[in-house]
Amino acid sequence: MRAVYLGGTDVTDQSVKESVISDNTGSFALVGAKGGVLTVESLELTGYEARGTPISYKYFGRDGFVPDVTKPIIFKMWKKQGAEPLIQERLSRVAIPVDGTSIYFDLINAGKVNSGGDLRVSLARTPLHIKRGREKFDWTVEFEATDGGLIVGEDDFMYLAPTTGYEKSLKYEMKKDDPAWSSSWQNRFYLKSRDGKCYARLVVRITADFEPPPSSITIEYTLNPAGSRNLEFDWTKKIIPGEQK
Repeated sequence: MRAVYLGGTDVTDQSVKESVISDNTGSFALVGAKGGVLTVESLELTGYEARGTPISYKYFGRDGFVPDVTKPIIFKMWKKQGAEPLIQERLSRVAIPVDGTSIYFDLINAGKVNSGGDLRVSLARTPLHIKRGREKFDWTVEFEATDGGLIVGEDDFMYLAPTTGYEKSLKYEMKKDDPAWSSSWQNRFYLKSRDGKCYARLVVRITADFEPPPSSITIEYTLNPAGSRNLEFDWTKKIIPGEQK
């Protein structure tokens, strides 16, 4: 993208799109282009999926990007294994008590249950009643898998659940005197449940400052109910919760 002078005080941005092909090391060069911002909009390779785009690099100002062939930017791509029939759902803003009472989620049927299911969650807040937006408070959230375990998801794609390393439960504490304190929290997990019959990837968001209680939790997930660790999703193979064989 570059700025184009129109006369007087008028300036407009102009974008020019280019396509380039990398060499066999994955490196590429864009020669002769001029402008203040370079945006990598997409990466394409048959049989692969890219993440991390679009991403932009500003070439002006003191903090402008300076290309260095010895310090390349790495774009990661996932080699597709072949999608399997999966459940993909979003449980949005589900009420969760703040007194430590557990709630349970059946991810196969996409809803809360009285017990069991795939995931137990509890949220404890001190004090129970607060002045929302006006005071900090201590709070703790705990997750537990049913007959399985959880792993924090740290890779870009989360399309293949790990074989080992699962913990029965994960607990996070937010202290009111923590410099990084927040009333909300988000993280990603792999989940194994039902004695290995289900594998899933989850994005969990907690908002702990609703007043009066309860607060809320949102869970976005993709689950394989067939005992396979494959979590590649294809809309044409989506399983409707409760309808899988």
